[in-house]
Amino acid sequence: MKVLAINGSPKENGSTASALRFMAETLAGAGIETEIAHIGKGPVQGCTGCNGCDETRDGKCIYNDNINAAFDKLNAADGLILGAPTYYGGIAGGAKSAFDRLFYMGADLKGKPAAAITVARRSGGEDTFHQLNSYLTLSGAVIAPSTYWNVIHGNSGEEIMRDTEGVRILRCVCESMAWLLNIIHAAKNSVPFPEMKRDAWMNFIR
Repeated sequence: MKVLAINGSPKENGSTASALRFMAETLAGAGIETEIAHIGKGPVQGCTGCNGCDETRDGKCIYNDNINAAFDKLNAADGLILGAPTYYGGIAGGAKSAFDRLFYMGADLKGKPAAAITVARRSGGEDTFHQLNSYLTLSGAVIAPSTYWNVIHGNSGEEIMRDTEGVRILRCVCESMAWLLNIIHAAKNSVPFPEMKRDAWMNFIR
């Protein structure tokens, strides 16, 4: 089984990447492979709501960049970790643009374990965490539980590993994700995931 960990930080070796590497090592101890995809580096085109992904044959975004590659990896993975740093009390701008496009394309997470994590120097992480969870909830993911919000604190990879409670939280997330992966894998043929339809749209306009 394989988990895709998406790093929405503009820094490939920053504190968010360090947190994701720690989670990958923890999952490896449970026999779960993890690939880290860095999609926040460099300018990222935001979603324009053009619906071009609905009109193309392969369902991809019209802006052909690493977001499309991440889309393929996400759909092929058995689970997802969505990671982003906290900037000004919210998701970093590049990560927000990338995630908007990734999930607007229809990322397939139905019945797949997933978790959101964020790194904050000091505060604002809870809001970012809830924003990240919105992507997972709307895509049908099975959110891996933990004992607190999935926020780890520090301004560098070295500093976050000194946040002992944050490290414990991320370890708990990985343990519950590994458990979910094994449970879902064992039951997927005998207990199918329920059909989820989005065919009743209401814009509240009279």
